[in-house]
Parts: sequence; structure tokens; C-alpha cells
Amino acid sequence: MEYVLFETDWLDIPLRDLPVGDLVICYDPQNRLGKRDGKITWAVVRVIDRESPPEPLGLFWDKVEAVRYAESWR
Repeated sequence: MEYVLFETDWLDIPLRDLPVGDLVICYDPQNRLGKRDGKITWAVVRVIDRESPPEPLGLFWDKVEAVRYAESWR
């Protein structure tokens, strides 16, 4: 399982072009954790098929933590 990092939210990512099962690290489009010190919320999601929205796996304050989480899925 691989992961891809996008500095945009998943609504703008061509998920249909990504392999099923891959993880995506991106901005959380709903900013569900809110903004802390002006930081955006990062999301890790999994592509589950070509027609459905991605499966959310985790929300993070920091991009480094989101990458670390995605790497733990390998």
C-alpha cells in the first residue's frame, strides 16, 4: 500500500486516477479539528473504489504526523 501527499483537499484530487487501496494525505475539506494557530487540519483517507468518496482514516494537526500515520499502514 502506497500513499500520496496532496497540498489540497480531497475534493480537488483526481481520486479516480489513483489505485484502489492507496492512501491520500491531504487537507481536510471540512477542517473538522478547526484551526489552531492558523494551521489547517490534515486528513488521511483511503481510496476504496472509483465511484465512492474516500474512506476517512484519521485527522491530524500536523502534516508530519499525518505522513507518519500513513507510513504505519505499509
